Amino acid sequence: PIHASSRRVGGSAAPIAGATCMVNHEMLSMAPARPSLLTFNYENVGNGTFLDLFADDTQVYLEGWEPGVHTFAHELEAGPQVLRWEVFSHGGGGEMAPSGYSTLDAVSLEPLPPRVWFHSPTQTVTESVGTVSVDLALEWACDTPVTVSYQLSGDAELGVDYNVSPANAVTFAPGQTHTNLTVTIIDDTEPEHSETVYFILS
Repeated sequence: PIHASSRRVGGSAAPIAGATCMVNHEMLSMAPARPSLLTFNYENVGNGTFLDLFADDTQVYLEGWEPGVHTFAHELEAGPQVLRWEVFSHGGGGEMAPSGYSTLDAVSLEPLPPRVWFHSPTQTVTESVGTVSVDLALEWACDTPVTVSYQLSGDAELGVDYNVSPANAVTFAPGQTHTNLTVTIIDDTEPEHSETVYFILS
């Protein structure tokens, strides 16, 4: 059998807001074209205040009540949505203590890289098959080449039981969302038990 997994590749961040000293709430509307990673720094200052984040009214839990600046990251789906940061205090019924506040800084949105996966997680063949195509898909077409490395494992031995082309990595050309690896099965006269090779994207 031939087994395979999936992963994400590439990415870069862009700032979308500056520093804000929050005494109640802050809102930000956005519409990422692709799934994106939201990151920001925050600090809770004074009298047990803490910061909450809501994405389209769904609360996202933030850790870091202790003193100091904390960095948080959260994946957002593509499409219009509203982010809302709210400041609360412990046991205050939703009202902030007089000297407490939270700071919000370095807010950025980074498009998540496209995922790569195998069309079929498993294939079973005989030695006499000759070659096997291991097909891969890219989540969306990119303007530049996307190269994904892979590792091999299993009890089938490279160069003895099979060969793979291209070796070590596969590249999606610009605009391409499908490509493949070619596995050549080496047929010999030795009696053997069933052997397995695993393809692991890295």
